[in-house]
Amino acid sequence: MRDKSARQKDPKKLIDIGARLWTDRNLGKTGVSCDTCHANYKTFKSTVTQSFSHFVEMADDIVTLDQMINVCMENPMGTEPLAWNSTELSALNAYYTEWIKGYKAPANPCGMKNPCNPCGKRK
Repeated sequence: MRDKSARQKDPKKLIDIGARLWTDRNLGKTGVSCDTCHANYKTFKSTVTQSFSHFVEMADDIVTLDQMINVCMENPMGTEPLAWNSTELSALNAYYTEWIKGYKAPANPCGMKNPCNPCGKRK
């Protein structure tokens, strides 16, 4: 169980901790941080349009947000997964949840000529 002294009761503080961890290149063992791969929402094409749980190709499974964070911890960050009840996992989850609210999907390049079949592409 998490040490009571490490528990966070202030959501803003938890988000702030997550923001620091998101850019911490020492969080893992390979010198990359969360924002190495996920700066400016890159690589979140499907993630940001879906709620967790959903299928993630990198995990080759349906995962929750906590599980996805730990997939990243193991590969590409090359370290142990975060404990399910750790402040770090809670903070990264809280930060991601807040951060992704700023995502704006790119405009349809064809100007939505046909919203059911953008740009005339087949599914």
